Formats: sequence, C-alpha cells, structure tokens
Amino acid sequence: GRNGRSRNTRKKRSRKSPKHATGGGVQLIFFKTPVSDWTRTDARIVKAYMAEHGYTYLELNDHLDEIGIDSETDFYNKLHLNTFGANKTTDFLAGYLADTFGIGNRQGR
Repeated sequence: GRNGRSRNTRKKRSRKSPKHATGGGVQLIFFKTPVSDWTRTDARIVKAYMAEHGYTYLELNDHLDEIGIDSETDFYNKLHLNTFGANKTTDFLAGYLADTFGIGNRQGR
C-alpha cells in the first residue's frame, strides 16, 4: 500500500541524502511538512530512524497549533498544503531556523 511504499522510499532517500551533503560544515536538517493523513505510527517510525542515524529532524505535524494550520482551510488535499498552509509552514520553519541556528533571512529578521 501507499504507506509501505512511501516508508521504504523515505528510508532509501534519507540514507542517500547525507552522502551528498556532508563535508564543508554542512548540517542537514530533515523535516516533515504537515499532511492530514500522517499517523502517530508514521511519525514514530521516522523519528526513531532519524534519531538512530543521528540526524536532526523536525516533525512539523507536532507543531500544527503553533504553525496555525487549520485542517479545513490549509490543505489542497490529504498530502499537500495549499498556499495558505505552505506560507504558514514556511514562516514557522524560518523562525525555527533563526531561533535554533541563528540563521536570518534577507530582510534581517
């Protein structure tokens, strides 16, 4: 089914990604954007995998209230945010990066 195939795909991609980005002081940050059909089991599996491999991982589905995601108005479909939800998520992620890693945006925020 969809979940089994996508879990395997996520694992394969996450194993390959660090090999392409390591070196030169690069720090990878993996994150999961909000989706309406993401389960606690999905989250637990991905969090455990990321922790096991020492990756920084931000589960944005754990921050829906902070982001301000409204399940009725911020999704295009079950798997994708619409423009409103994407903008809210981008603002939250920018704040997280700024607060956690001292990364500012081009406007100096």
